[in-house]
Amino acid sequence: MLSDRAMIANLTIKTWAAKKYDDKITKDITTNKGIRKSVIRATKVLLPNDPQLKRIKQARQNLRGYHYEHTLPWEWKTTQLLPGEFFMEYTKTIATLISDFEREVDAFCDPVYYNNAIQAASIELKDTFCHQDYPLPGQIRDHFTASIAYSPVPSAGDFRVDIQAEEIADLKAAWTIKEGDITRKCTEHLWTKLHNMMEHAQERLSDPKNVFHDTLPANIKDFTDILSKMNIGEDFDLDAIGKEAATIGGLEPQDLRDDPGLRRAAANTSQSVLDKIKKQMGAFNA
Repeated sequence: MLSDRAMIANLTIKTWAAKKYDDKITKDITTNKGIRKSVIRATKVLLPNDPQLKRIKQARQNLRGYHYEHTLPWEWKTTQLLPGEFFMEYTKTIATLISDFEREVDAFCDPVYYNNAIQAASIELKDTFCHQDYPLPGQIRDHFTASIAYSPVPSAGDFRVDIQAEEIADLKAAWTIKEGDITRKCTEHLWTKLHNMMEHAQERLSDPKNVFHDTLPANIKDFTDILSKMNIGEDFDLDAIGKEAATIGGLEPQDLRDDPGLRRAAANTSQSVLDKIKKQMGAFNA
């Protein structure tokens, strides 16, 4: 059952937008231009180019990026499916990334730093500056949070309410079908990610004139390293083709640039893997 192989992970991140709609500026613009107010809304950036706020945004991006790259699609909004085999590695890394986020937030919310940032903004915003647009120093920290919550995946055995046995059987059967659909979607999600990576690799490597980033083999390696743990559908073909793709992930970018023969071989491997993936994905739609 899916409940034996995975759990639900819900990542919550809240940040202060640091933007504010300004009705006065909107009126000035619409009046001067002769435009209806509903057409334009003027929004102020309250802390233009603040370096610590940029670090918070980067930490948030790192956190969200890791979460969605290392989990699978789930049915409920804001939640993802976390394979049980990947739980220890995921929880360790996600805790570190949350700590990184919190550290950057604490630095920004330090009263001295925050007040200085507001003072700097008052100079840039000039007569559009309004002190009331900013949360108080004692309240700004409440505008930021990051947390992860885990819950079990429902199973057919969870239907224990006081209803007729026949209705319980129908509910269990419906959930079993739903569980199968979810597992298939997760498997197709992994096939699609592998397909996109190999298609990009083949396109970049097949023409010696094409430039590619150092991250090309690294991204393949990162994904294929965890593929078997993410494969909750236990698709053996996916594991096998993933191992074939991993041979490209183990190559050094500069070696691929310097050795035309190695690059051609990697391009051929990419094409071979891509052909197998397309054949498999074609079976999904058959």
